[in-house]
This record gives sequence, structure tokens and C-alpha cells, in this order.
Amino acid sequence: MYRQFILIIIAFGLLSTVHSQEQWEIDLIEIRINEQPLIDAFSSDSVNADLISNNFSPFYRTTLNFREYSPGGISIFSIRGSTAQQNTVFWNGFKIENQMLGLTDINLLPGQLFDQIYINNSPETSRLINGKPGGTIHFNSRPQLHEDQLVFSTFLDNNRNRSYHLNTNFKVGTTLFSIRALSNQFSNRYSYTDLSNKTKKADHARLNQNALIFSVIHQTSNNWQISYDLWVQNTEREVPPTIFQQKSEAEQTDRHLRNAFVAQKAFSRGVLELRTAFLAEQLIYSDSLIQEFSDSRMLEWQSRLSYSVSIASLFPIKVESGQRNIQIRSDAYDNTPRQSPFFLSFSGKSGDLFSFAQLGIQIKQEFNRDYSIPLTYQFQLSGKPNDLFSWSITTGNHYRLPTFNDLYWPGLGNKELQPEDGYQLDGSIQLERNHPLLKGLQLTGFYRKTNNLIFWNNRQGRWKPENLSTVKARGMEFRWQGEWMISEVKVQSKVGYDFVVSELTKERFPNDPALNKQLPYIPKHSFILENIIQYRDWQLSSHLRSLSTRYTNTDHSSSLDPKYLLDISISKTLDLSFMRCNLSLSVYNATNKSHFSVANRPLPLRSFGLGIQIFIP
Repeated sequence: MYRQFILIIIAFGLLSTVHSQEQWEIDLIEIRINEQPLIDAFSSDSVNADLISNNFSPFYRTTLNFREYSPGGISIFSIRGSTAQQNTVFWNGFKIENQMLGLTDINLLPGQLFDQIYINNSPETSRLINGKPGGTIHFNSRPQLHEDQLVFSTFLDNNRNRSYHLNTNFKVGTTLFSIRALSNQFSNRYSYTDLSNKTKKADHARLNQNALIFSVIHQTSNNWQISYDLWVQNTEREVPPTIFQQKSEAEQTDRHLRNAFVAQKAFSRGVLELRTAFLAEQLIYSDSLIQEFSDSRMLEWQSRLSYSVSIASLFPIKVESGQRNIQIRSDAYDNTPRQSPFFLSFSGKSGDLFSFAQLGIQIKQEFNRDYSIPLTYQFQLSGKPNDLFSWSITTGNHYRLPTFNDLYWPGLGNKELQPEDGYQLDGSIQLERNHPLLKGLQLTGFYRKTNNLIFWNNRQGRWKPENLSTVKARGMEFRWQGEWMISEVKVQSKVGYDFVVSELTKERFPNDPALNKQLPYIPKHSFILENIIQYRDWQLSSHLRSLSTRYTNTDHSSSLDPKYLLDISISKTLDLSFMRCNLSLSVYNATNKSHFSVANRPLPLRSFGLGIQIFIP
């Protein structure tokens, strides 16, 4: 513990020895979100703006592995063979995962509200360590002064689902205002094939969702930049029945209130930043059939203070400290859990110190009164010998505490759970060329070992969390994209393939049937192929997604069949004197395949959607 304190003190002490330079740059991507443009969705880095606006589930066009109970229903994700609780979700740099569950329902974050959705598969020394072994998703909503001052979008399909979205921003002096409003109304009436191969129709998990994000960015005369974001949202939905049920009476209400304040000041030696947020969430669940009801409230304060500086323009560094105050009030618990973790961190890059590569480092120490948390770290070695080729190697450790439900859920919680810990390693090579058949290529390999992985297991019909001894995940990711012109026709093609093995490698008990078997709901093979053809104001796109067999329990006694889904869309842009309009017609699951992402929860067969976007300058 004393060594860790000394290390942090030395890092802070370096600040007094640096001197300013006119030319230096620090990677503040987590802070200055708008400085990174919305890059191509398919690169597995982010979700494209068109997908955010026109598709109810833009993540289907990424490499994320999803378990979705219905369109607009509960939806959780995993990255690189992780379990859902091992991933972290951020909004404008603040953690927003549910403190009871330790995960985030992605459908509670409607994509139309955001400028960028950044997906991070592997550790990065330029971002704050989240401590968990899985990846992260960053939902970023910050006002920017676009050419279009008012954008209105609507989308509807033949399953009686519809969405409305309004986005406007305007500038008054040095202050920029932004308002985003959204309403989703899902009936989810669609056909599905039951286990006896009969086609049935049903209203499947109705949903009503209304959300508003209000943002302000103000630039002062003395070089302070101050921003404030307010996000309020209410979601009411039915929990869908399984194919073994006649109907479901379960209902769920989620209410969110999120406030975030960020102040930045640029000095001659660096950048000082203060970040604070208040997050409140209420989750109500009721089921009249089994007389179950729960009302839970989660309150959290987050605050962080950081200073970024560059030593002689060669070594940009960042020191940061922060605290979270978390409190859960739930009638499901017999106590009121609280946590107040505090952390100190240091990160830096070697900059121009070495000609052959850059060295990145980040160390973080978190303090929690209930646990002795080890020092977490990340190291990255990267190089770019020329404009065409780049490479990187990243390694680090991870540590995850049990969630409040893991510990305190009545009758099922396990207070004897041990925290997860382990380490990970990944390496990547990238090739970028201005060639039609090879605009970009990336190959990544990864390895992760997790001890005491926490997993909810079903033993004789009773679910209970337990530690799964040692779990290893390893695999590779391949990305390719090409782009070429044929007369006036522009063609873009993108291919992605993921191979993931995530399995228990140490017995929990003698003759463990789960030993050396893939964890539930994690496909070994994932494949994506996307083609876009543009001709003048017309665009035709197709998207094929394939997943291999996914097992639904640890001993592989049951599974979901491989899934192949094809989406097709055609759109037309109209430029009028006073506005620009985009019309789109989409066909989802064009081959009409029966498919599941969760056992006994059918997803829609073929459906049709119509989208309209209006841009008024």
C-alpha cells in the first residue's frame, strides 16, 4: 500500500518540473469528446451516424455479441467472450452501469440521442482504466454547431413499432445550446415460429420510451470551457412471454435523471479539468401472475479532478483522482448497501522519446473500505514505421467486485463470493492503403485469464451466483474494407470475422461437466459482411450477420442454432430549396429466418421499416 502511495506522489511531483512548449498534444478523447469525429461503424470502433438515426438496433452492425429478449426489450452485450457484468458503459465519460446488476441494458440508451457510440474492445492507456476485464461502450452526446440547425427523424415498421426524434442546436455568443428529444413506441406485433414449427402472431413486449437531453457549452473570456448536460428518461415496457407461456403480466419501469458538469481550463503548462455528475435511477418491477413487486432506487455522485501536461513536448502525462458515492435503496434487500470508492491514477506516453515505438502506461489505485483492491495497470507499445502500417501490443490486469445483487439478493445472493482478478494481452497490426481493394485491414489477437469469475448458475431450477474458478478467453479479430468507383457508382465493402474461445479451464468440483467448454451465449464464430452502393442521390445497402452455435448452459446440454440474418435498405436524398430530406425503406431478416438470441424468446421474422429524416438549416 505504501509503495502505491509513493508512486502516485512521485507522479504528482513531476508536474512542478515540466516546462511549457508551444507545440504539444495530449490525448483527451474521454474529455474532449467532440474532437474525434464519428468514424466508420464497421471498424468495431463506433456506430455510424446513419445507423444511429435509421435503425432501432444499430449495434447489430457491430461485432458486439447480444442477448436481446425483444426489439426494445432487455438487451445486454459482451465483448471478446466476457460475461455481461464484465463490460462497462460510459456517458460523456461517466460510468452509468446499474449498480445492482453491474451491467447496463443497452435499450435504455436509445442510439438516436447520441453523436457517437464508441466501442472499445481492448485496453487503452489513453483512457481511464475501468478495472473490468471486458470492453467498454462510450455514449457521447455533446452539442456541436452543425450546418443543419434542426433535424427531425421518424421511423416505423409493420410490427407497429415507431420512433420520433428531434435534434436542434443554436449558438448565442460563445454559448452553444442543444436539445434532443425522443419518443419510442413499440407494440412488437410480429409472427414467430414456435417449437412445433407453427407460425403464430403476438403482441410481444410493448414499450413506451420518452427521453430528453439538454446540453450547454460555454467558453469564457479567460479560457475556461464549461459544459452542463441533463438527461431525463422514462421507459415503461412489458417483459415478453416465452414460447412456453400463454402470456406474461410482468412489467418494468425505468426512470433516469442524469446531471453532468465539466469545467476545463487551459494553462501554459497543461489542462486542468473538473468533472462531477449526479445519477439517479428508479427501477420498478411487478408481475401480477406470481404476485411479485420490487421498487429500487440507485443514487450516485461521481467527481474527478485531472491535470494533463507535456514534458518538453515529448512525454504527455495525465494525473487524476476521483470518487464515487453509491447508495441503493431497494425493498428487495434487507439492508441499504453503500460504497464510496476513491482512486488515484497516472498515465503517460513516451511521445517522441523513441523513434521505433511509443510506450504508453497507466496505473490506477482504488480504495474501498470493504475490499483490499490491488494496483491495476496497463502498458502499451505501439509503432507506425510508415504511413501504411502500424502495430500495437497492450497488456494489463483487471479486478472486478461482486455486484449488489450477487451479494444481497434475497434467498439467492452469495456473500461468500470472491472478487474476480486476472490479466489480459492483445496485439494488433493495421494496414491502410489508398487502394480500391485494400482501404483498410486489421488483424488482432487477444488472450485474457480471469480467476474466480462470477457467474449465475442454474442448479436444479435454482439460480445462484458462484465463482467459476479460472476462465480463459482467447481469439482473433479480422477487419477488411475496400472502396472503389465504377463510373458514377461508388461501392463500399466491409468484412469482419471474430473467433472467440471462452471456457472454464479449472474444475469447480470433481468431474465438472462444464470443464473446457464454451461459456453460455458466447459464439465461437461471428461474421459480418456489409455492402453499400451509391449512385447520385440513391443508396442501396445490404448487411449479413452470422453467429455460430451458442450454448445456453454450462454443460452444453442445450443450445441455440446458428443464426444468419440479412438486412437490405434503399434510400433516396432530396435536396429542396429550404430543407434536405432522406427517405429509406428497409427489410429486416429478409430471408425470413426464425432466430433467437435468448432461449425460448423468439425474435421477429421478416419485417419492413420506413424512415424519414428532415434537415432544416
